[in-house]
Amino acid sequence: MKNVILTLSFMLATTMSFAQDLQSYTKDGKQGWKDEKGKKIVINAQYQETSSFDKGIARVKMNDKWGMIDKTGKTIIPIEYDYLKSEGNLLIIRKEKDGKMGFINKEGKEVLAPKYDKIDGSAYSETYFVKLNGKWGLMGLNFKELNEIKYDVIRGPISVNPYAYLGIRDGQEVRLNAKGAEEGTTENGASNNSSNNAAKKEFNWRCSQCSTTKVAATKPGGGCRYKDSGGRMANGTHKWAK
Repeated sequence: MKNVILTLSFMLATTMSFAQDLQSYTKDGKQGWKDEKGKKIVINAQYQETSSFDKGIARVKMNDKWGMIDKTGKTIIPIEYDYLKSEGNLLIIRKEKDGKMGFINKEGKEVLAPKYDKIDGSAYSETYFVKLNGKWGLMGLNFKELNEIKYDVIRGPISVNPYAYLGIRDGQEVRLNAKGAEEGTTENGASNNSSNNAAKKEFNWRCSQCSTTKVAATKPGGGCRYKDSGGRMANGTHKWAK
């Protein structure tokens, strides 16, 4: 019984020690980590930049390249990427060759070869914004493009349940659904989507004072954003009307 208690105590102490946070420190302009008390060096100060540890791993920069290490200092992702950003359980990466972006998982396995000029995560939704040859499109979590990459700008989500986005092409605003299809436009342009007329009735509103149109508004009321006398963007008393 005594041996069992000692064994359990040792395991508990080991688990708690592993779970405790490391403290970052700087020496000669380089960054590393010490133990939770800040006394013992755990990972030598050798990195140009570091992130905090998340689920036991952290991003590190060395010789102008990025990679990832664990709390023992072991390299998990080779320090060879020009850009490395956590995105859920994946990492957005950019390799030196051609400066293109793709995805690797946190075990270092490539799941999407670097292809795009830029990849942005879409907050609170299951979509990525991808840029190629100066234009934007939507890509699903399965890495399949949801629409043609042809928009000057994509913003959003502008609504949830279901998700929708705002695409702008040649100055025309278009509502994009969660599958990347066009559902409607502002009154300044027309969509090729067959449901455009219904979408107009539901989604398009015009400001009663400055005639601004807004594809994202789903109900009247609320101030539109306009420039005040000083040229600054302001929320005022302008109201949306159908």
